[in-house]
Amino acid sequence: ARQGAPAGTVVVADYQTQGRGRRGAAWTAPAGTSVLCSLIARPATPLPPHHLAILTGVGAANGLHALAPAVKIKWPNDLMLADRKIAGILVETTGNAVVIGIGINCAIPDTAFPEELRQRAGSLHALLETEISREAVLAAVVHGMADALARVEAGGIIKVLREWNTINWHTRRRVR
Repeated sequence: ARQGAPAGTVVVADYQTQGRGRRGAAWTAPAGTSVLCSLIARPATPLPPHHLAILTGVGAANGLHALAPAVKIKWPNDLMLADRKIAGILVETTGNAVVIGIGINCAIPDTAFPEELRQRAGSLHALLETEISREAVLAAVVHGMADALARVEAGGIIKVLREWNTINWHTRRRVR
């Protein structure tokens, strides 16, 4: 992004050893188990950070709904399935670019998660009890994010906010 890569550029990795999440949390993924990518957007009008968080969550969730209709968004940057985190999104800006990093657990067995995460983390294959290609997951998420960004740029943040409310994992839950 800093070197001028155009909007729509997607960079994909097969594994991750030093990924980072919100507040410096570590994110790792063994080879062949996850969708790990960064997307570059260059919005025509700068978007506030909270709009970026909302549109990326809605875009990723909507993209995944074709494969896993029960995916929800846990504010601010997690995707949930069956009350377990399957994905994390990190949004950063650099100059006039927005870099959206996403990691989606696709084929990680429950036993591969650290003991303290096994009840909170999950993967698509295990929770859906079926295999979905990482390529299909990547295509769905990229398409969903591009669609959400296009709608926001066309003046549709209100519609995206309404969608966020319908897929908000926190709805009807106590939050501290």
